[in-house]
Amino acid sequence: MAVQVTERWRRPGPRSPLMNQRPGPSASRQKRPGQTRVYDVITRPHRVTNVTEWAKRPECWSRVLDVEWELPGGLRAQLIDSSKAARRGRHAAATSGAELTNITAIAAIAAEDWFAVARWAKETHNLQPWQRQIAFTVGQYLSKGWDISPKQAAQAGRLMEEAQRLGFQAYPRPE
Repeated sequence: MAVQVTERWRRPGPRSPLMNQRPGPSASRQKRPGQTRVYDVITRPHRVTNVTEWAKRPECWSRVLDVEWELPGGLRAQLIDSSKAARRGRHAAATSGAELTNITAIAAIAAEDWFAVARWAKETHNLQPWQRQIAFTVGQYLSKGWDISPKQAAQAGRLMEEAQRLGFQAYPRPE
């Protein structure tokens, strides 16, 4: 059984994203100019006999960075311009005023209230586990001063409305 599981992981299926990670035609056809020079730097160690030890040293990697080569035009056309690419993940910028308003509204709710929602949901089984996780994560982000993403804010807003509809009440705080 363990052999079958191992074999399955070694060979990705035809729909696996790993099967689609191939270089484009320009990259496949052309000899990559820097490739052999980088290979030579790594496989010909200085003052070390073991290549694997050499490859771990900062001196090796500074020599790799010193290798000069030009990016072929056909390959350059296939690359993504990072200055124009949309940022993803929690560091992504909000793209609309509505998202900014939603993030601001969610961030205005105290971290303690998000932790309280997560605790209440666990005790009463009123929300799904993934919703409790979002509430806890938003509480963590706010308590650490981190930004929450537009997606997190949208989900948090929905789960807070659902929690209040089901009877959750935030604890009153002395002012």
